[in-house]
Amino acid sequence: MTTHEHVPRMTVSALEHAVATTAAQCMTAARAAIDDGSTEALASAQRLRDMVTQLVALASGTVGRRPEAEHASRVMLTRLRAARDRCDYIVDEAEAVLTAPLPLTDDAMAELADDAAAFVRSVAR
Repeated sequence: MTTHEHVPRMTVSALEHAVATTAAQCMTAARAAIDDGSTEALASAQRLRDMVTQLVALASGTVGRRPEAEHASRVMLTRLRAARDRCDYIVDEAEAVLTAPLPLTDDAMAELADDAAAFVRSVAR
């Protein structure tokens, strides 16, 4: 029996909720960094991105524990990885904005705002 077999099913749902919540916070912080040019908001977004990555890794360890729930677990893990990837993307964009020598155009800002809004909507589902 592995250590993961002692983790109750509820914990998997809790991990999913934690990833969604943390990723949404990451997106909000990254958006604040882009809007305000705030290095503090960027640092917060980077920390939150790291937390999302760690939570997804933890969730990955729970997949396959119970064969009867394996498909659902893999679907959940795919959603978590997508949230992690979107979080990575927006933080990378915020890093680029804060280190870019030229200001962002209105079109680029609108595109980033659309990306952030789409992510928050997807997490809220």
